[in-house]
Amino acid sequence: MKSTGMRAFLITVAAANVCTLTGCMAAAKQAYYEFRGAKADIALNSEISDDALMHYQAVRFMPATTTLSPKLCPSSVKQSYDRNAAKLTTELNDLYPGGGQTLSISSEIQYYEEKGLLGAAMLLVRVRINDGSHLIVDALVFVRSKSFRDSGVDGITKAAIDGVAKFLREGKGESGSLLDALP
Repeated sequence: MKSTGMRAFLITVAAANVCTLTGCMAAAKQAYYEFRGAKADIALNSEISDDALMHYQAVRFMPATTTLSPKLCPSSVKQSYDRNAAKLTTELNDLYPGGGQTLSISSEIQYYEEKGLLGAAMLLVRVRINDGSHLIVDALVFVRSKSFRDSGVDGITKAAIDGVAKFLREGKGESGSLLDALP
């Protein structure tokens, strides 16, 4: 019985070594990245309570801005971000139906990098949410994608907006605490 267990262990170790040497692990990692797609993380730059967004009834996205040159941040990035933000406003109608206090969301694209053959696509957006007179949230949304499927402009900006959406939904108490939306 011991020799059978030892034999299975040795075969497993040998198989893992063969996979590593033949590049199968790289293929497995890439398959994982393709499955996962682009992922957004949010880092708060200001303190916020769990109920900070509860009494707001509407969401309005301002057009995205950037101080980067078109060489570093093509206009297609801002346009795609704004398109995805407009779709999100409609999707959030059940939680933010309008008619009351409005959250104004301004986004400044601070960094963008296309995916290379071996690298990852990246997007860094500073998001500020205010109610017209008070800054409610100041946060950074960081998106990284090693996936070829989601590393284009539309995929990476959609992931950024999805990160903001998760934050806004949890700010209304949907599926957990507002702070649960953070990494």
